[in-house]
Amino acid sequence: MTQLIEGLKKIKCQIALDHFGMMPKPELLLNHLNVDYVKFAPSFVQEINSDQKKQDELHRLNALAASHSVKTIATAVEDANSLTVLWTVGVGYIQGYFLQEPSEDIDYAPNQQS
Repeated sequence: MTQLIEGLKKIKCQIALDHFGMMPKPELLLNHLNVDYVKFAPSFVQEINSDQKKQDELHRLNALAASHSVKTIATAVEDANSLTVLWTVGVGYIQGYFLQEPSEDIDYAPNQQS
């Protein structure tokens, strides 16, 4: 796995580790894999605004990633309350239906109105 990551980095690929935080010792992954991003498992975000235990765990995992200079992504963000908590925790990026539903087309141009 390490050789694959090193090879991909040589051609300027960035690496994301998905479902981060689901293994018992996530720090071992960060110690051995040179990744650019970690994507937290969707279960961390579900009902995070009302679950202090999840907030504390996500804060700990976010700090762990930051200590390895790894950027963080929260997935499955579906409401503004969750977004507020994630910003407070310090998560760098978010994905989810709250921002935009998936589309079959990629369109980076802003909507222009006449």
